[in-house]
Amino acid sequence: MAKGTIKPILLVMASAVVLSGAAQAQSFDEFEWFVTVRDLNKYTKEATLNFAVPETDFVMASAWCRSSFGLGDVAIGLQLAADLDLETVENGQPVYFRFDPSFSQENYNALAVIPESGEGLYGVALEVPAADPLWQSMKMEGSMTYLVGMEDDTMTLPLTGTYHVIDEFLKVCIS
Repeated sequence: MAKGTIKPILLVMASAVVLSGAAQAQSFDEFEWFVTVRDLNKYTKEATLNFAVPETDFVMASAWCRSSFGLGDVAIGLQLAADLDLETVENGQPVYFRFDPSFSQENYNALAVIPESGEGLYGVALEVPAADPLWQSMKMEGSMTYLVGMEDDTMTLPLTGTYHVIDEFLKVCIS
């Protein structure tokens, strides 16, 4: 075996096992929605919204933004975990994505997210403006179901308790 070939194989196998288990079981007992705000300088804040197990790298959803100085509708990066076919999908490649129509009928362009380090969130990245109706749906609905790829494998993330957390996050983004 050539030097350096074990790591990519193990990475693919480990990723597939972790995500397929998460997608199938979808037990989120230890997960929480929380916001982290950091002051970057006197004028700029950075906010991160996560659905994760606190104090770990186990993240199922993540959004981030920097304060916009009140300049209007800021774009927010949103990543959602998904079971990607790591043999056919490359990082940054456009992938088919849609929310369950009962949650959101908006269309979003999605790019595959495959961390180079092998650690972190595998899934899709969307760009969602702060004024997009998706944020209101995330505050008001009990769960969010979405499909990545053309398979029938959907992911459902609980949204219980997100109202104030998402409000706090968006206030930083639009301030």
